[in-house]
Amino acid sequence: MKPLIVAAFINEDLTTPGQTYDTPMRRRVGRASIGDIVPHSARLNTQQILRYSSNVGISELVEPFTPQAMHGYLRAFGFGCAPAVG
Repeated sequence: MKPLIVAAFINEDLTTPGQTYDTPMRRRVGRASIGDIVPHSARLNTQQILRYSSNVGISELVEPFTPQAMHGYLRAFGFGCAPAVG
């Protein structure tokens, strides 16, 4: 899912491969705690978020995107649609 989210953000000009984000190893969002397993620096760029599969980084990146916009992209990528095979 992370590469699809990044693709949507790049398409919308909401990020670039080199844009950096604060990425501590743990982050609280509401009552939930999001954490990473693979050690990394406290700031990652978009490419590194994918490289380290950073849950914290993706959670930072995805915040400005509305659920409706993300749903639209996931549908465009084929999620929730029947496959076009016999």
